[in-house]
Amino acid sequence: MSLLNTDNDILIALSKSSKDSLDVVFTTKYRDSIFNFSDSKNYSSESLKFNSSSIEKIVLNDQAFYYTAKDSILVASSNIEWIKNLKPNPKTNSQVADLMKASSSEASFSLYIDNSYYQEKPFFLLDSVLVPDFSKATLVDVNISQDQILLNGITQASDSTKSLINIFKDSKPRENQMAKIAPSNVDGFVSFTFDSFKSFHTNLKKYQTQKGYAVTDSILDSETLFDNIIEVGVLFEGTQHSVILNSLDEMITDDALLAFKDVAETYRDVTIWKYGKPTAFKEAFFPLVTFDDLNFYAQIDNYFIFSSSMESLENVISSYQNTTVFATRNGYKDIQSQLSDAASLLLLFNDDTLSGFFAENETADLGNYKTSALQFIYDHHFAHTNMVIKRLKARVDANTVSEEFNIKLDADILTNPQFVTNYTNNQKDIVVQDVNNNLYLLSNTGEILFKKKLEGAILGKVNQVDIYKNGRLQLAFATPNRVYIIDRTGKEVSPFPLKFNDPITQPLSVFDYDSNRNYRLMVTQGSHVLMYDLSGKIVKGFEFSSANATILSQPKHFRIGGKDYIVLKTKDKLYILDRRGDSRVKPKSTANFSSEDIYVYNGLFATTTSDGDLFSVDTKGNTSTESLNLN
Repeated sequence: MSLLNTDNDILIALSKSSKDSLDVVFTTKYRDSIFNFSDSKNYSSESLKFNSSSIEKIVLNDQAFYYTAKDSILVASSNIEWIKNLKPNPKTNSQVADLMKASSSEASFSLYIDNSYYQEKPFFLLDSVLVPDFSKATLVDVNISQDQILLNGITQASDSTKSLINIFKDSKPRENQMAKIAPSNVDGFVSFTFDSFKSFHTNLKKYQTQKGYAVTDSILDSETLFDNIIEVGVLFEGTQHSVILNSLDEMITDDALLAFKDVAETYRDVTIWKYGKPTAFKEAFFPLVTFDDLNFYAQIDNYFIFSSSMESLENVISSYQNTTVFATRNGYKDIQSQLSDAASLLLLFNDDTLSGFFAENETADLGNYKTSALQFIYDHHFAHTNMVIKRLKARVDANTVSEEFNIKLDADILTNPQFVTNYTNNQKDIVVQDVNNNLYLLSNTGEILFKKKLEGAILGKVNQVDIYKNGRLQLAFATPNRVYIIDRTGKEVSPFPLKFNDPITQPLSVFDYDSNRNYRLMVTQGSHVLMYDLSGKIVKGFEFSSANATILSQPKHFRIGGKDYIVLKTKDKLYILDRRGDSRVKPKSTANFSSEDIYVYNGLFATTTSDGDLFSVDTKGNTSTESLNLN
């Protein structure tokens, strides 16, 4: 096409050949020197005679095409048979002509599709929506810019029950709200709306009968599950799928489900029930819904979610609660202005789904065009059609959260999840403990790396140490009667764990004085402290053993001005020690202290009092108290 030397309109036709290859035919007004081969190196031409006509054969870069001129019209094709079979046709295809009247001369180009010949595979709709009998023909104006591809036009249905689009006849589209609950990590979803389920279902039954689909709908004879539904969403997530009902009156819809209140489990305070009619949605909505394994359901606000697996249902629940849904994605926000709020049928695809469709059909490489939506708005035997394919913008919104994964543990969580360093890839893993005292190490993709039963609940945060000085980090922490060091496979490092008869009352303190990985482990038991080395032996030479009362917070180590300070406190005394446990700084005053941690702030040792004031000590023992207005 780049070799054409013309300013006139060009008509391009694509068709499958008898050999299942793609034939291209294009026409435009003929003029002298219409092809420009002056810069072409690998080029040859020859004239062929066929009947009384002359056909030119061009071979360019080992690809042949043929052309001829008839009545000042150029006709060219990749298949010579199209050129040989040219003949005058006095009849105009009225369908094409009528649709072409709706095209815009301002568009980059207009695309006409005879849907009866369209046999490409649908996106992820399991042969349900984008099928040859979806409509009769489609015309869209295509506008291509740097950041987006827009398709706007109409799809025309035959005046009968043969076209699937006619199931929306006599039904006004409602607002598509499925993006507000569809998880952003699903492959995509379909939303179809109606203002009357009865009218919609009557049309659908006519279509099913005409197509010869053997579908029953016994559920509709005895239940009112769909009477107050204005939108149905179909979610696709790998091999899993869900159907979501958007209800005008959730109480009535819930009443229709009273027979199915057998609790399967509770997830994030949302009850999940077993659903005893997994085929109901296929019976009611085939071919828009083609699966019959929706065994679980839950309700969130006005949405009723039916899923094929507990995992996919939990994904919807967690995404809705975390607001990590399609509606919060930058890509979805970018395309909203090009879409109607209310559509009879809306298809939304994520990045991988769109790319996979074009790759599978070998049609185009869309590069960074990743966010896409397709909608149809029914209007008297035709539907307005909008499609947006948007280039992903490289931006990060401030104060936004996105969900990378969610994972279900065997029991409720006991401790706050904590990030730890994965020394194999310098990324982050997660440690967390459940109420049964099982410790889990999770990868940043949600894989459980190990699960290990502990003696008790972990006190405070987990430390990381490198006891072999080879870069391979271990986890170090204390429970009420143990001190553990565990490697990333869940194995205990000898001679740990250390066992204690008297309870440990504060988190394990790990000191690395000179950053040389010669660690010291301080264990707190009430008013007493014990200092251990990595051999599990008491450190000789550490003189401090007992405070005047129960130690209120985890002992800390700080280095200020090249000197080491070990700091701990009781209810009325702050101890500032050196490495040997001797007093290094004696505060000149004291206070009634809280159990909050001790920090270094602006070169001062700082903690809070029981009244919520900030108590500070410098390295010479000078003290100050400042009200923080915390009480």
